[in-house]
Amino acid sequence: TIRALAVLSPALQKDVMDKYEGAGEVHKPAAFIGSLIRRVVSDAAADKNFDDLPEDVREGLEDIFEKTSLRKDDFISRCLAGMHTLTESTMREVVKKYNAQDQSAINRPEGFMNAIIRRLGNIERRGGDGEPPQEVKDRIQQAIEEGKLKEGDLDERCYEALAEFDAKSGLEILNLLFNSDLNSVRNMGGFFFGIVKRYKRGQAPHGGGGGGGGGGGGGGQDLS
Repeated sequence: TIRALAVLSPALQKDVMDKYEGAGEVHKPAAFIGSLIRRVVSDAAADKNFDDLPEDVREGLEDIFEKTSLRKDDFISRCLAGMHTLTESTMREVVKKYNAQDQSAINRPEGFMNAIIRRLGNIERRGGDGEPPQEVKDRIQQAIEEGKLKEGDLDERCYEALAEFDAKSGLEILNLLFNSDLNSVRNMGGFFFGIVKRYKRGQAPHGGGGGGGGGGGGGGQDLS
């Protein structure tokens, strides 16, 4: 909560604390302040437009609109409000992350952009780097080099999910994924999230990949 307040502008910090002080008795102060922060940031972002973004961020986005399948109108209608909830440095990181992606693997560009915005926003608010342990990232890279995965098969939301686990658990989840019959999986993201959900319940998935992705909690690049 302290870090989430610290990244806000002084005006927004004052708005949050004024609302907190005016709320009377609060049983769970940290959770309540967290909800106030989200509300205040969302309200402030709703009043801003594309031209209110920092100049270098606007230029980076215009370059994305020109060179990729992400349309400016879709970004403004579906992603802009979320972008305005971030600090300027995190906005720049969003542009950098999107540009670093294999564009051919992105089916819904505005959904993928929103996934990056949500992920980096969560990192910004809770602290930490929000990345999976290095051993887990190395195992993913190894799988790509071995041809078990393609670049982009595990998207931003998959990495965010893996960041919730320690190295041992993350590697166990990847082993469950790689030991499945991935050739018949049409939706790698959905299949991956199905494995994560079963792992959290302490149940290994049965059988091979199956065609549809195992009932996961979010599909491939369809992240909106």
